[in-house]
Amino acid sequence: MTITPQTLTKLETLRKEHLESDLIALIADQYDMTAADAMKLYYSSQLSQQVADGSYGIEQLDARYLLDDLQRYEPQLFRTVNATE
Repeated sequence: MTITPQTLTKLETLRKEHLESDLIALIADQYDMTAADAMKLYYSSQLSQQVADGSYGIEQLDARYLLDDLQRYEPQLFRTVNATE
């Protein structure tokens, strides 16, 4: 395999997609919600924008760490979820 700038860009995009799907699956599992609801929650967060932008290299971190970060710094996203449990 020849590594080109285009290959690196594709790999970076693929990494972000997998990270986001892992995060959404963790949210759905931990809060017993559908994947669609977990997606809505994730994509309404500031974290999703940071991952998309590659801010601070955040897209290189583990999904479980990022879920903890999301719960800690954006707890308002989970208030309605916790209220229905």
